[in-house]
Amino acid sequence: MIVTDHTERSRSARYQRSGDNRKRARRTQFLNVLMADVADVFNEENATVVRLFKKESTTANVVYECRFTWMCAAKPFGPNIHPTDAGYQAITKAIVAVLPANL
Repeated sequence: MIVTDHTERSRSARYQRSGDNRKRARRTQFLNVLMADVADVFNEENATVVRLFKKESTTANVVYECRFTWMCAAKPFGPNIHPTDAGYQAITKAIVAVLPANL
């Protein structure tokens, strides 16, 4: 099983990685290898503007990143790209979603 990640920060790297993930998906499908797309769970490409407070907004992908990783946490926990408990649960759901039902 291949699990794709969401560790790159720049927009150009994100789009490059999206293309890389699509290529990887085609190769793994050809080889009959399961692939869990964690970037999709983290809504990585969702740049919809979300209002946080009256004068503060961000994008949906940043909200998910803050929810599922330690990137927005204060020291000593963050900033850290590793998943939180909620992030690990989201990754687990992505993996379970692609597993065969007879496992």
